[in-house]
Amino acid sequence: FAVNPLLAPKELSLEPGASFSPWHAVLAEVIYTAMLCFVVLNVAASRRNNPPDNGNQYFALAIGFVIVAGGYAAGGISGACFNPAVALGVDIKRFGLGWGFVWGLAELSGAVLAVLLYRLVRPDETLSEVEAAEYTASLPTKCASEFLGTFMLVLTVGLNVVMASPATAWSAAAALMSMIYSLGSVSGAHFNPAVTLAIVAGGRNKCPGKDAVAFSLTQIIAGILAGLLCAGFHTAGPNAEKTFALQPGEKYDALGAGLCEMLFTFVLGYVVLAVATTKQPQQQLSKQPFHFALAIASCVTAGGNAVGAASGGELNPAVAIGVAAQDLSFGFFVSFALWELLGGALAAVAFRATHRGEFVEDLSEKA
Repeated sequence: FAVNPLLAPKELSLEPGASFSPWHAVLAEVIYTAMLCFVVLNVAASRRNNPPDNGNQYFALAIGFVIVAGGYAAGGISGACFNPAVALGVDIKRFGLGWGFVWGLAELSGAVLAVLLYRLVRPDETLSEVEAAEYTASLPTKCASEFLGTFMLVLTVGLNVVMASPATAWSAAAALMSMIYSLGSVSGAHFNPAVTLAIVAGGRNKCPGKDAVAFSLTQIIAGILAGLLCAGFHTAGPNAEKTFALQPGEKYDALGAGLCEMLFTFVLGYVVLAVATTKQPQQQLSKQPFHFALAIASCVTAGGNAVGAASGGELNPAVAIGVAAQDLSFGFFVSFALWELLGGALAAVAFRATHRGEFVEDLSEKA
């Protein structure tokens, strides 16, 4: 703290962003600190993600990308500290402190919230080793996982949108990747009705129909709630006079935007099927591969940058309804969602054609 003024003489102030109230800033710190601590608990401390004989190789990647997600989403609201030590370090001004202790309390509250959510989605952590080995997550637990992952994804997208972030696709992909690494072993971490459809249509009973319906409804509800929360930030933010509706981009029509959504949702669904639902290669030494969430999230980065100007690059009905909810403009939602679901269905068709080896065992059993 003492050296900081010497190396960075420009005075920094920790305070709510332009036009935001302290409550908005505190809420942003609570939410993204909770996300950070939740990811740490899941990827670095959970028994299922870190078996004694084969710890995962992705924990630091998942933790670090929470800062990317929250930094772009909440940086203009609260400064995106997510850490009492950072908040106090930024807030030191000569011989006094301003908002540092308030931010610190908010971040500690986020940590407590993270523990509660962690216990909600991982009740097996309190079981004995024998009981934990036989544990299977219940449908309510899986739905809680899907809700949390979808909510943080849609909230991150929405805040980037209403704050006119230059890196929406990058931030959204970071949130998606971190939550997939955290919750993949709980529910499969779909966070997207189109992905859920692709997995069901991809066969092999990777997601039973009852689970798929519950997941999809949960994802849509999470998207709406996240979108409404974004609306609260939007109306208080510097871009309150601007609208961010779910609609085709300027100079694009509904057909072109829909085709863009279908194409990159297809890519996303196909990659999910190929990297997250296939048999593990025999030559792969680790049972905890690090690439699956990185590959999936990269589809969002690619699609968001490629077609963001044409359609918004939602690639997800839950994200689409969240964007629509924050502006209360649902006119294009059904169209966008249908194109995205079509992309998910086509991904399953392509997967069945290219990964026939995945179905050999099923065919032999029927014979």
